[in-house]
Amino acid sequence: QALAHVLAKDNVTLKRLAVNANRITSKGVESLVTALQSNVTLQYIEVDQHTTSVHSELTLLLRQNRAGRRLLRDETVPLGMWSYVLGRSSRQPNVLFYFLKELPSLYMH
Repeated sequence: QALAHVLAKDNVTLKRLAVNANRITSKGVESLVTALQSNVTLQYIEVDQHTTSVHSELTLLLRQNRAGRRLLRDETVPLGMWSYVLGRSSRQPNVLFYFLKELPSLYMH
């Protein structure tokens, strides 16, 4: 849980984390998922799949981060940049849906 607390802070340098040999419990992985909801820079976490039932939620958050979720916090992102982000997300329907849901202004003109 201490690790999750650190990850919840917006660390802009950490992009990859390997914790698969650290015996993290399912509760620990749930804490990681909670931390990732506010961390938009971490893109890869290596964790034992069998330790958690929330692995799909963890995977989705990481995919959103890799696609550019951090851009949602930046009000100066040019509108043209979103076509690139959405294009990168097009093969991942859940990620594409996330961006469209978060930015209805992209299609409400």
